[in-house]
Amino acid sequence: MNFDKFFIQSTYPEGYQAPSTQGISSELPLLAMEDQGILPALNFYMELPLAPQELILNCTLKPVPLMHTDIGVAFQHEQRASVAVAYYDLGNLDQRPLPETTRCAVWERDGILCRSIQIGAMGGGFYRGSSQEEERAFEGFEVGQWRAPHGVLYEKPYKTVERNFTVHFGMDAQRRLYMTPPDRVNAIPVFPYAGYFRPGMPLEEMVQLYGQILPGGKGPVVSVTTPLNWQDRNVVPARGGTIPPYDVIFVTPPDGCERISLREAIYGGHVKCSIEALQDEKHQVMFRSVGFRGVSSDSHRVEIVFLRVEEEGSSQ
Repeated sequence: MNFDKFFIQSTYPEGYQAPSTQGISSELPLLAMEDQGILPALNFYMELPLAPQELILNCTLKPVPLMHTDIGVAFQHEQRASVAVAYYDLGNLDQRPLPETTRCAVWERDGILCRSIQIGAMGGGFYRGSSQEEERAFEGFEVGQWRAPHGVLYEKPYKTVERNFTVHFGMDAQRRLYMTPPDRVNAIPVFPYAGYFRPGMPLEEMVQLYGQILPGGKGPVVSVTTPLNWQDRNVVPARGGTIPPYDVIFVTPPDGCERISLREAIYGGHVKCSIEALQDEKHQVMFRSVGFRGVSSDSHRVEIVFLRVEEEGSSQ
């Protein structure tokens, strides 16, 4: 091969001296990098495993019982007070049929009133490297070269009543019904009640329940309603509305995640988790829930689907 044709001759003015490359080529040679521990660190980060794009975790659903089950509620009209009844005694609930749209029969004895529902990782599940790949199963708490999450991942809260209360009622000068709370005429007060969990219950029915206090023969009767009951009457749960001639007032209404169902919490990304590189626990990748599948017949186990949360500037 004739190398001459690849040679390009450059001319420089007389007296030209090439600049020194000492500071460029020998300021931090590879041996010095190795002595200072830089080279092994570079090699380590080059070898970090790629995190899965999708996780499907086997999870448990655990209802957390009420802290206070002895809450009493009474009626008072002028100076006459009724006998207090237990607010959370299922035997005191109004037994009259609720509208057909009510699918949550809260007085079923195999259920439990709760202040929250915990979602916990029980080990095992599936993962995907990308959306185009097939699912791969894993057992325990190791996903390839990553440590899977364990323990409680999320706790879905419900608004409850923590102390005894009395509903005062009477008539004002114009003979309008006056109730306290909420210190309003022609008002229907609605109080937070609790969450409810029973075997076989769909996750969309694990909602915030509300209580109404109704007059009964021997004292007040507690009527428990669902958000669907109020929506059917064009009343927005927790916000209120009007059922002529009365205004519906939610007393100490739930907020944030208390308002939504467990299904909405999962699909809304409220359940979060992270995985850790086995060779460096400080290297973590975050995931957010996007859905679920495979609910067990007793509603205590569910497969929750998570997608990786992409960070700005991240190549993973």
